[in-house]
Amino acid sequence: MKVCAVTTWPPHRDGIALYSAELYTQTSKLVDVEVVANIPRQQKLAESWEETAVAVSRCWKRGFRYPTRIFRVAFKTSCHVVHLQHGWLLYGGLVSALLFPVLLSLFRLSRKPCVVTMHTVIPKDAHIFANSVVNFLSRIAVLFVSRCILHFSDKVIVHNRLMKKIVSHRPLLKF
Repeated sequence: MKVCAVTTWPPHRDGIALYSAELYTQTSKLVDVEVVANIPRQQKLAESWEETAVAVSRCWKRGFRYPTRIFRVAFKTSCHVVHLQHGWLLYGGLVSALLFPVLLSLFRLSRKPCVVTMHTVIPKDAHIFANSVVNFLSRIAVLFVSRCILHFSDKVIVHNRLMKKIVSHRPLLKF
């Protein structure tokens, strides 16, 4: 079995990069893993992760073009399963977060099984911003992206029971 993992990777400085490096290094002992990471081509992998059994393709940068770049490279890996890491700002700014469903729909159209690990789950009644209009719009955006993840993914992984309770309970957003 071959898994294509889409994530950040050391030396990128975020928790998901370190989490992914540990996860896929251990997973590679059981299955073939190829990581599609957001490391610029001229940047060297962190020394501690250079000698792992994980193949790392450095192909995407944060920004609005990441869905097509990731899809193109991941599709070429001829993997059996795609594992996407999801963090609200993992792929760029606010606009990039709204493009994550595009990436999921590309994998759905290609009939490539897709597993998403959601690192942050925001409840439907979260108070994100003080401004009521901005808060309303951000809650709609969060609901849209979260629903798309649940709809387009074959499996969703969350890290604790509270997150599972939030994603399992899917009533309409009430204001």
